[in-house]
Order: sequence, then structure tokens, then C-alpha cells
Amino acid sequence: MLAKLHETWARPMDETRAWVCLTTNLLALPGLGSLLGRRLVAAAGQVTLSLSGAAVSLWWLWSVTVYWRQSGELPPPGPDLLYGVGGLALFGLGWLWSLATSVLLLREAHRSEAGRRTP
Repeated sequence: MLAKLHETWARPMDETRAWVCLTTNLLALPGLGSLLGRRLVAAAGQVTLSLSGAAVSLWWLWSVTVYWRQSGELPPPGPDLLYGVGGLALFGLGWLWSLATSVLLLREAHRSEAGRRTP
């Protein structure tokens, strides 16, 4: 099992694997597809940005919910709103970075397959 995983990891990028990386990056967790595509530094940055952004946004959502339950109304717009927007921005940056990495993986796969087809 471990030998098969190592063999799969060592193979050059093919188009199917590049599409799996893109789908995983965009629909599951930004950075996870980059990890599958062997872009370890990019994956670490993307996962850090996306999880940090999600955590900040969830903290902000929790604080709004607590305020709403205590006072019966939504909080007025103010500096706390920046936490929610900032969290979304961090997550968005991680998502866009993972999109760019996925596009590079697709290009690499196309070049790799084109090189194998020509004699």
C-alpha cells in the first residue's frame, strides 16, 4: 500500500490528477489540492490563509450572534465588521492562490502529456 502511494506520488503530473487537484482546491479546502499536486510550500500557505480566514469569520459570526441574542437586534456597523470582512478576504486570498496553483498544475499536465505524445 505504501509503495503504491509512493509510486503514484512520484509519477509526473497527468491531466486527470491536475483536474482532481483543481476540484479539491476549489471545492474542498484551498491548499489540499496543491498538496496533492506536490506544491508543498504553496499548499502550506493556502491552507494557513484559508483556515485563518475561516476562523476569523466564524469568530465574528459568533460575536454577532451573541450580541443579537442578548439585545434582540443586529449590532451596528463598526470596527467589528472589519473582522468579518477581513476573514473573508483572507479566505478569498487562499482560494485565489489555490486557483492559480491549480491552473499551473493543469498547464504542467498538458506540457507533460504533449511531450509524451511527440516522438
